[in-house]
Amino acid sequence: MEMSQPTLPTQLPRAGWIVLFLLGAVIATAWLVTWWTAADYGDLLMMQLAGSAPTDTLLFVGLSGAMMVAMMLPSALPMVRTYGSLATSEAGVKEGRSRTGIFVAGYFLAWTAFAAVSLVLLSAAGLMGEVTGPLRYVPGTLLIAMGIYQLTAWKQSCLQQCRTPTSFVLTRWRSGRRGALRMGLDHAGYCLGCCWLLMLVLFVAGAMGLLWMGVFSLLILGEKVWSRGELFSRAIGATGIAVGSVALAFAGIGP
Repeated sequence: MEMSQPTLPTQLPRAGWIVLFLLGAVIATAWLVTWWTAADYGDLLMMQLAGSAPTDTLLFVGLSGAMMVAMMLPSALPMVRTYGSLATSEAGVKEGRSRTGIFVAGYFLAWTAFAAVSLVLLSAAGLMGEVTGPLRYVPGTLLIAMGIYQLTAWKQSCLQQCRTPTSFVLTRWRSGRRGALRMGLDHAGYCLGCCWLLMLVLFVAGAMGLLWMGVFSLLILGEKVWSRGELFSRAIGATGIAVGSVALAFAGIGP
């Protein structure tokens, strides 16, 4: 059911600050879990290729979700705050918190699926870690593809949806808990459209190192929340093309 002309409160209610505090705690916990389980996660990833028990697969998916929360939730906070404020205004504090949780769950359901499937496919193709033979051209090619994509209208359109949470919420508002899930999935779709190639570059070139995860998380945060985020996004694209070209040149020198 669509809600016509919803209005946002002019100030974040006390309940909204509580939600933000809880989300901050979730982010910190997700980074700690990702750090503590880094070695186990790599083992679980390899087990997916060899065939693993359902419990191992569930653990792999769960840790993939924790990794995505650690990386992506900081840049999603403005959207979560905006949605939570309106949900609380419409349905009250308790129901607003529930809907906000469902909204966030929908967002990370999509991102977790993307991460888990992408990592398994990239590993099966031999693109995780050190690459040899013809595959050594893939990281540079992927960097150039990411750089070009950063400059496209499609990327900028998806980025604009992520950078303007008020516009997204007011134009795509759906009431109720089912609506919260749908809006979380919708927002995840735009976020995936914005960042999917950046994430693949991380998976291939960064080999899931925590340092690289932090760097890419800051890049995504910058292009989404910085006042000059759109220009920053294009700068990332230009850098990707330049670095990818150098990587291809060095790959051609190798045996």
